[in-house]
Amino acid sequence: MVLTELDDESLVRIVQEGGKDAASAFEQLYLRCTPELIRALASKGLASCEIDDVLANTWERVFRRIQQFEYQGVRFYAWLRAFAMNVKREHDRRLVDMPLTEEVTDRITAEEDADAFKFERRLDLIRKALESAPEDFRLRIEAELDGFTPAEVGALYGWSRAKTDKVKSRAIPWIRNKIKEGSRDV
Repeated sequence: MVLTELDDESLVRIVQEGGKDAASAFEQLYLRCTPELIRALASKGLASCEIDDVLANTWERVFRRIQQFEYQGVRFYAWLRAFAMNVKREHDRRLVDMPLTEEVTDRITAEEDADAFKFERRLDLIRKALESAPEDFRLRIEAELDGFTPAEVGALYGWSRAKTDKVKSRAIPWIRNKIKEGSRDV
């Protein structure tokens, strides 16, 4: 049986039934659906490292719950995308709840070799990223660094709580990418 020629419904059935072709069928679903899923997540403003995290968590959940999937006029990709968007929302909530200063420095440390970054170089990268940041991102980040709460930031700039949180959730990945881009230029 050539798995690449089967449709998603048939591949899901093979995975659900188990057997010798189950792992290969799941791999085929992964290869077939991941590029479209990456585009969907990127369109939501996630950085590439965040997309990797969300994808890994999504496929892990799908693997554990694929037995629950039933075709009822909905494509497998739609079910998969719903999982990914739920994982993305959880990811965004964690970012909003995490203090920005820890987020920026801890993620750099976790994702890059900490020894490669000297303290002054890291500050310079952050400074450069802030200088090139869109104004609403910069305002939100600077207010956070100055110790303002989300409610105070909203009052300061006349933003709703939703906009304050949304700007922060988009600013963090943006600045993280800028810092990482700057670190590659060294």
